[in-house]
Parts: sequence; C-alpha cells; structure tokens
Amino acid sequence: MNQMQYNNLVVAISKVSFVMDDLRLFLDTHPGEERAIKHYNECSKKRRELISEFTRNYGPMMFYCPNENASRWMWIDGPMPWEGVC
Repeated sequence: MNQMQYNNLVVAISKVSFVMDDLRLFLDTHPGEERAIKHYNECSKKRRELISEFTRNYGPMMFYCPNENASRWMWIDGPMPWEGVC
C-alpha cells in the first residue's frame, strides 16, 4: 500500500464530501438553484470516481446517494425527521 496515495485519496474524498454537504444545506433552502444542483452533481460524479479508485486500491467505502439527472433538489420532498415519520 502506498501510504501517500492512500492519504491523498482520503483527503480528496473528504474535500469533495465537504463541498457536497455545504451544497446540500444550501439546496435545502434553495431547491430550484440550477447552478448549485449542477455543481452538486459534478461533485457527486467526482466523489464516485475517487471512491471507485479508493475501492479498487484499498477496499470498500460508503458513499452518498446521487441526485443526478434531477432538475429539482429532491431531499426536501419527503417528510423531515422532526415531523415524526422516521
């Protein structure tokens, strides 16, 4: 195992995941913002590529569900956890 490559992949996955989390929070209040959705989808694709590379080299890793091919941020369409449904 190349420790430097391992560390670089983990850092890259962490960075793109942070951006996705930030965009997710923004999209929760701006669900029709097309540029943010596009950026989220680009980050999602990049994250999947990085995780795929990580998995090939070091084993499986959990990942977020994509919101790709959607013209609307769908997370807010379902009941929220505080609504007692979960």
